[in-house]
Amino acid sequence: MKKILIFLLIIGIFSSCSLFEDEERRTYYETEGVGYVYYEDTKEPVPYAMIEVHAGFTGQGLGVRDIDPEWYYADENGFFKIKFLKRYKRQNVSGYSVSAEYPDLTLINSFTSTYINYSREDIKKIKSNSFNIDTLWIR
Repeated sequence: MKKILIFLLIIGIFSSCSLFEDEERRTYYETEGVGYVYYEDTKEPVPYAMIEVHAGFTGQGLGVRDIDPEWYYADENGFFKIKFLKRYKRQNVSGYSVSAEYPDLTLINSFTSTYINYSREDIKKIKSNSFNIDTLWIR
């Protein structure tokens, strides 16, 4: 009986140890970013635009491209919600770059938007569960 208890104790200690943390594990802030995507020329909402969120470990959130981007989609009114990555591969994320894209299948082209950049400190300062992201304008 003693051996079984010792064995279970050892298993418990090793399974909770951070050495065995999943390398690909992603954790997110509870805060979500919400916003809209509009066409720059007509000021109309862009339905189903693709929202691209880049996150990285260095810099102040400008031109961050260290981690593969995450994609979110706007609804039929151009409204979107995104999450901000907090940790990736045991490292704290330091910056974010948010943009939108809308492929024009008739022209086999892709229209891109303005970029909005945030630092880790910007996200940590937010005390609510969601905040408004500046409007993304498709050119």
